[in-house]
Amino acid sequence: MNERCIYWTVYRLLYKRMLVYIGITSGPLEERLQEHMEIGRADNPILAYMARARCKLQIEPIDAIYGTQRQAEQRESFYIRELRPVANIRGRRKHKE
Repeated sequence: MNERCIYWTVYRLLYKRMLVYIGITSGPLEERLQEHMEIGRADNPILAYMARARCKLQIEPIDAIYGTQRQAEQRESFYIRELRPVANIRGRRKHKE
């Protein structure tokens, strides 16, 4: 399978300066934040709770990559492995392109 290369952003979600989530997106960060905060759309239980509680999250870019989704997921996994000891984040899940 020949995947197409596009620009991806590895991002983090923060709540009161605490890291709660790391993800990737090929779209605008603010749009991705809105998707996370829509009640019922969050695929992560922590984010689902925060959406219901209307917690104010911040989204920040960590890294950028031009490549396939698989390459972006590998970069995301790197940051999850490196930052998991200091954050309340979980492993793999589906990604939204």
